[in-house]
Amino acid sequence: MFANYIAAPFVLLSLIFLYLAWEVDIDYAVWIAPFVVLSALIYIFSPQINWWRYKRRPPQLEPPLTALLEKFCAFYRRLSPAKKQQFRDRVVLFRMATDWEPMAFEGEAVPHDVQLVICAQAVTTLFNKPDLLYPKFEKVIVYPLPFSTPEFRYDHASELYKPDGCVLFSAEQLMLAFTEPPRLVQCGPARIRPDLYHYLPQRALSFIFRR
Repeated sequence: MFANYIAAPFVLLSLIFLYLAWEVDIDYAVWIAPFVVLSALIYIFSPQINWWRYKRRPPQLEPPLTALLEKFCAFYRRLSPAKKQQFRDRVVLFRMATDWEPMAFEGEAVPHDVQLVICAQAVTTLFNKPDLLYPKFEKVIVYPLPFSTPEFRYDHASELYKPDGCVLFSAEQLMLAFTEPPRLVQCGPARIRPDLYHYLPQRALSFIFRR
């Protein structure tokens, strides 16, 4: 991350002065504290520093994920080359800013293709707006299959939990609707767009899909 590059010189100088204080003269110890404090401040504000940097120069979206957009995302395919780059940049930023939490997955992270599908839906709904994110809903919880929760004790594919500012999805339904749009209604955009939540009843949004 960009903040690590900024912090590296200060960390190095702290270690140098620590060595000098230990091996040469204890008077060098006075120089350790400023660089430790600066390193700590960079660490504390690293999310803001990284976001500032990457909003201006986003990393490139991985080629396999770009290929998925080209193959399955009709909105993306209709864009001009310049707009496609803007779309990919927004996907990268949305993905970086989201707190991803996998539930009942074999691995310790939400698969990248599932993250892409969620981010692509969110970016599509925000594409002609200045906002890059939905600030009140920054956490995404993903289950591999339809799930039940204490609020809704039946299997469903998506849920918006306003008290914690998070949205929940079933990866199976997300991927099926992304790769086979004529067969399935997409459960992602209605969940990621909080404005729709105020107009549609909970059961209407919590779709259950079957093959």
